[in-house]
Amino acid sequence: MNSNKAKHYKSKYKYKSKKHYYRVKTKAKSKVFDGIKQRFLNFFSYWTKKNLRKRRNWLDLENASKLFPSVMNSTDTKVFRFTATIKDDIDPQLLQMALDQAYKHFPLYHAVLRRGIFWYYYEESELNPIVKKETDYPCRSLFHYDKKKLLFRVLYYRNRIHLEVFHSLSDGTGASWFLQLLISNYILLRYPESRSQRIELSEEFQNPRYEFSTQLDDSFARYFHKQKKSKSITDKKPVNNNKPKKPKWKRVHRIHGLRTQDNRMQIIESEMPVKDLLQISKQRNVTLSVFLTAVFIEAINKTIKNKNKNKNNNKEYSITISVPINLRQYYPSYSARNFFATTLIGYTFGQEGKKDTLDEICDCVADQYSTATQIENIEQKLYSLAKLEKNVAIRTIIRPVKDVILRIGNDINNLNITAALSNMGKISFPQNIEEYVDQIYVYTAASRPQFVCITHKDVLTINFSSPYQDTEIQMNFLRRLTEMGIPVTIGANEVNPPGIKQQEIEHEIL
Repeated sequence: MNSNKAKHYKSKYKYKSKKHYYRVKTKAKSKVFDGIKQRFLNFFSYWTKKNLRKRRNWLDLENASKLFPSVMNSTDTKVFRFTATIKDDIDPQLLQMALDQAYKHFPLYHAVLRRGIFWYYYEESELNPIVKKETDYPCRSLFHYDKKKLLFRVLYYRNRIHLEVFHSLSDGTGASWFLQLLISNYILLRYPESRSQRIELSEEFQNPRYEFSTQLDDSFARYFHKQKKSKSITDKKPVNNNKPKKPKWKRVHRIHGLRTQDNRMQIIESEMPVKDLLQISKQRNVTLSVFLTAVFIEAINKTIKNKNKNKNNNKEYSITISVPINLRQYYPSYSARNFFATTLIGYTFGQEGKKDTLDEICDCVADQYSTATQIENIEQKLYSLAKLEKNVAIRTIIRPVKDVILRIGNDINNLNITAALSNMGKISFPQNIEEYVDQIYVYTAASRPQFVCITHKDVLTINFSSPYQDTEIQMNFLRRLTEMGIPVTIGANEVNPPGIKQQEIEHEIL
């Protein structure tokens, strides 16, 4: 009996052990397969962008930003700069504290630009910006494909604070919001008496521009990546069937010349009372942007005539100006990312029956501005760009090939552009901060002469940047304003190498 029990017990024990062994083995196999499955899903979600979108550790570039990384070069770095002059010399430690505070409220500025198989993309980083003293020329390159670097920098020199931003990260409007917060933080730290009064924020500081979700919004995708629906602005307005034809330019004038040393920008800063300019613009029944564009075209034309005095050239030629349009004034958006479109404004000289006076240029430019800023024309252009971006055949092209295509397309497009300008509008600060900020300047890296203007404290600053040493176009522009009775204050940087005379700029008409 005892032996049978022992045998039965032994056999029963062996049976349980075998069953337990198979259970452990199947569990181990399932864990291995689950791990492989999870890795596959993680890899698949990376390319389909489902999992990582929820975590917000990377973002697609919006429609306007995809061009900048592909076409940037050592001369045109696609970097723009805001400069704020403060009453006293800058304290770098306090500026670093102010930057750290502002940096927390702008998650977009935590991003670095990475190269993918098909497109560039933003990746969230844990890098911290460091304030540095300015020791080099402005608007140096910020994006390096082999380095993981932030796409903005904060510099200081004497009483100036500089904010430089790579255009692929943000446009001028989005960067101005970051500048306003940075300067406000610094003033509150630098001048304790500014905190004694209650800070009363104006309406522009009470919008959701500092909320994380609105800052990261891709407004191009929200408004233009789908078929036009009833929410479109054009559906609320009568459709104009008599669409004006696009102007055809004849032999577009292009500017060439001796470049500056080490590809630095030729910068000219000018200040003038904005009220005087607005009064002159009102007398001509045009806006400030129209008036400045017309004077810029006239200045370029005067430079052409001075350079070609001995040549008898009675043929027609066109001068065109590339102008950005801030889409936030048409479509509600508080995104800190790029949200703008560009248009081409120009005038053809040498036409029969015209004397090419400033009034005639103003009238022609005003009509083009009116046409370009119509909602139906803006939507028609942007919907076509969005459709092209989402084309399956184009999306499957690898990024290096897209870079080459975009560079070629950009070079072809530049053949029809003479110069560029941008009017940033007005920038302000809270009342107790305003008295410590003297002036604001904006300029950008450029492949051709251009200017950016901005208004602060009833003073308009017009800031020219050019890759060429010659400054005759800029001087003709400013002289024209002084002839109209506008007082102008000018400042410039030194770009010519010592011992080398400035050579004349070359002009070419295609």
